[in-house]
Amino acid sequence: MLAIGAMNGALWGLLMGAVTLLLYRSPGLAAVMAAAMLLNMLVAAGVGVLCPMMLARMRRDPVMGSSILLTATTDSMGFLIFPRARHAAAAVAVRDGDQVVEDEVALTAALWTLSFQRLNTGESW
Repeated sequence: MLAIGAMNGALWGLLMGAVTLLLYRSPGLAAVMAAAMLLNMLVAAGVGVLCPMMLARMRRDPVMGSSILLTATTDSMGFLIFPRARHAAAAVAVRDGDQVVEDEVALTAALWTLSFQRLNTGESW
């Protein structure tokens, strides 16, 4: 099942990465979108397999509880995956001189500064 989730995530990740690249002309943002989609699909596949098995083992009805747990897990993990993928990509892209900014507060400040600079110049990401 994880192989199917990986293939599904890779397909949709590539598609969303391509759409992001067309809209924003940013290979970094496209890579973040593709990676976040792939990871979220892998989480969904893993939880979709394990959740009914765990509920059945606990003598609960897997049909009644699986959809709620699957939705809650994929939504919350998607909420956590995307910002972390963005920060990982930004840590590579945003540099302070020759030094990569690794501190999360400094990284966020550098991203905001870069965003406002690009907004003021009319430059797109």
